[in-house]
Amino acid sequence: MKKISLIFILFLSLNNVYAQVNRAVGRTPQYHREKPKVEKKDPVELTITYLKEQLSLDSFQEAAVKVYLTENQTSAEKIHNSDITNDEKKLKFEEAVKDFDEKIIGILNPDQIKIFEELKEKKKSKKKKKKEEEN
Repeated sequence: MKKISLIFILFLSLNNVYAQVNRAVGRTPQYHREKPKVEKKDPVELTITYLKEQLSLDSFQEAAVKVYLTENQTSAEKIHNSDITNDEKKLKFEEAVKDFDEKIIGILNPDQIKIFEELKEKKKSKKKKKKEEEN
């Protein structure tokens, strides 16, 4: 009986000591890690910055591209949220892209149009390459 009571007392005293130790000192506990905050970037601003660098847009062209991009984004959101089949959505997205491209080409000079067409071709080739890798 003395052995059992001695073991019980020893167990209780060690359990209390163990409970007071904070093993997470200097590091984040496993289940409470903070995720790094990712800065949200506006896709319209990113696209304008990219096109401005690639096409050397002036201030008028930059403003017009911004308006066209916001219009394109809102129409894409409407198409995405509509209750139509995926094939119809795809067709509407293609129409929106064609409309956007026509508007952009309307404000560019011939040199910029050539660069814009090259950028579109580059994007298409990247998409084809990505599809081939997936298959």
